Amino acid sequence: MIEWWNKKQWLLENRFVLGTFLQFYDTAGVEILAEAGFDFVIIDLEHGTYSAETLKTLIITAHLKKIVSIVRVKQNSGQLIMEPLDAGALGVQIPFICSAIDAEHALDAAKYHIHAAIGA
Repeated sequence: MIEWWNKKQWLLENRFVLGTFLQFYDTAGVEILAEAGFDFVIIDLEHGTYSAETLKTLIITAHLKKIVSIVRVKQNSGQLIMEPLDAGALGVQIPFICSAIDAEHALDAAKYHIHAAIGA
């Protein structure tokens, strides 16, 4: 049995996955999408503004309802990429990736660097 959060395995098996964007701040939206059978939700921070607390609440709701949470960030910025991952999002969608260098920057930003100075 594939775990609910492992949609990557579903894609490798050519299974259909269904998701959509969420552009409002209520956990009811996440709950409705989960009950309707959606596999993932993209919480849109590029076109909307969420507080850190609201973002965490939406991500926790997604986990409880067993729907994958992906957060679309405003830009390819290390802090903006890491914040939703720290909050528990299972993925990020990053706009404006126009080159291999942009992709490398985004990938590097999404990784935890164990040798980084704490608090720096």
